[in-house]
Amino acid sequence: MLSSFTAYGSRPIVDEPPSPAIALMMQGLVMDPPLIIRERDEDALYDIAFDAMLCSPRLAGGLLDELRRATVRSDDEVPTQVIGLGSAAVCFESDGARSRYHWPRIVEPAQADPEVGCVSVLTDLGVALIGMAAGQSILWRDRCGGLRRFSVLEVETPEPGSLPV
Repeated sequence: MLSSFTAYGSRPIVDEPPSPAIALMMQGLVMDPPLIIRERDEDALYDIAFDAMLCSPRLAGGLLDELRRATVRSDDEVPTQVIGLGSAAVCFESDGARSRYHWPRIVEPAQADPEVGCVSVLTDLGVALIGMAAGQSILWRDRCGGLRRFSVLEVETPEPGSLPV
């Protein structure tokens, strides 16, 4: 039931308790999944984040946060089911009101082409998924402050050098 409206564009405030996942996140009880970054991707990801600090500070900061909490491993120690630059994934997104599947290939911003499924690592989806493995989920705040759950179902990682630059 709607009780009032905020001063921010008349977005309604709902008198219902948040969903269990959102309530746990608000209490700090939801842990982000462990992330693994391939050594070959580390420098490129830091460069992307630092280059974007002025034009996309929220996403650049989010990418830096994810890189800080990630474990960097040599390429041969990282399972193929971990999302890195060039990886294609099947993932499921839900915000509580709607759900959908994505089939993105996570790429550098210059290679992004949504028409063919190439999603920049410097998007909400790209930042949320980088370093995650098949079977993991994360709660992520989008640019409007909404909470989304991204679940990785499957990952295909190309061999180094097999993607065009």
